Amino acid sequence: MNIQENQEGKWQILQVAGRVDSLTAPQLDEAFKRLIDDGGRWLKLDLSEVKYLSSAGLRVLLATLKRVRALTGDLQLYSPRDNVRDVLKISGFSSLFTIGGPDSSVDD
Repeated sequence: MNIQENQEGKWQILQVAGRVDSLTAPQLDEAFKRLIDDGGRWLKLDLSEVKYLSSAGLRVLLATLKRVRALTGDLQLYSPRDNVRDVLKISGFSSLFTIGGPDSSVDD
């Protein structure tokens, strides 16, 4: 898994490529924790290059969402691929997160 960081206005963006599974989810969690520790409250996760999202990845997303919302911020998801969109829908995460970007609807 590869993680790149960008900023767009108040939003700090993590762009992830590869698999988010039990081996790589801790790396994503650490990246989120570092952003929050550095004052980040408005986070976006670009999922356009994520090929696989496991339950370990979902746990990281949920924990991060709880952290930033407790600090009056938000975590939004952007451009999930079809298979990742399906995981978000089946897990119920599509009702917890704002999901944006091209082909972002999880209700199709």
